Amino acid sequence: MGQQHLDGNNLVTSTSLSAFGDNWGARMTHNYNAVTSRLQDQFYTLYRDLRSWTAALTFRVADNEGSEADYTIAVVFSLKAAPATSVGEDVVIAYRLVGE
Repeated sequence: MGQQHLDGNNLVTSTSLSAFGDNWGARMTHNYNAVTSRLQDQFYTLYRDLRSWTAALTFRVADNEGSEADYTIAVVFSLKAAPATSVGEDVVIAYRLVGE
């Protein structure tokens, strides 16, 4: 299910990042549609540093108007020498971790 595009500035996004020691991290991203008063997208990601690799486990809930809620679970492994995303790209483009 693709991202719903809105005219104007009707989508409010919040992102929170936390680190838990040297090897663990978490991110939460929420997209609120002010026109429909709906929490349209929710992303919850847990990161793990595996020395030469990194892993990300993401749970997404998409609740677009006119359709039922869509649930996605994605697991991404990335070699540090050739990362799947550039530094911070998954924070700016949250959909990158769930294959959109």
